Amino acid sequence: MSTEEINTIVHDFTISQGAIPAPLNFQGYPKSVCTSLNDEVCHGIPSEDVILEDGVFVGKDVILGDNVYIERGTIIHDNVEIGANTFIGANSILGEHLAGYYKDRENFKQPKLSIGEGSLIRSGAIIYGDVKIGKEFQTGHRVTIRENTMIGDFVRIGTNSDIQDGVRIGNH
Repeated sequence: MSTEEINTIVHDFTISQGAIPAPLNFQGYPKSVCTSLNDEVCHGIPSEDVILEDGVFVGKDVILGDNVYIERGTIIHDNVEIGANTFIGANSILGEHLAGYYKDRENFKQPKLSIGEGSLIRSGAIIYGDVKIGKEFQTGHRVTIRENTMIGDFVRIGTNSDIQDGVRIGNH
């Protein structure tokens, strides 16, 4: 289901009840809903280009670029940004928690995961928070990328690879 379809459902129901959607035209906002998934707010205007399959969990402070496709069983934790034209394979975990989360869940601040535009994350990938990935990135299946890692543009990481904490990979 696209976030635009969610917007249409909310809009039509609200109008059928004789009400006006509160966000619609508020300070120029063009839609009837601010997309909300799993009780958390995703930044962005609903779009036909953002497709979420059933069983996708999206945390708070998640930014999805245009034309992002996310397959079922994927978990996107808080504070993740995914660039436009990106594909996320099934059963992936993006923004995996760091060890500090398990010591103090109430006060833990999730570090950002940023994935550049045009990326392909294949199924079973686990990418921790505190990772910055450039554009046109590709993984094989079941790749793990740990925190404090920076990866440049046009990089490919092969199937079953394990990139540990603090790795720097340049472009290409």
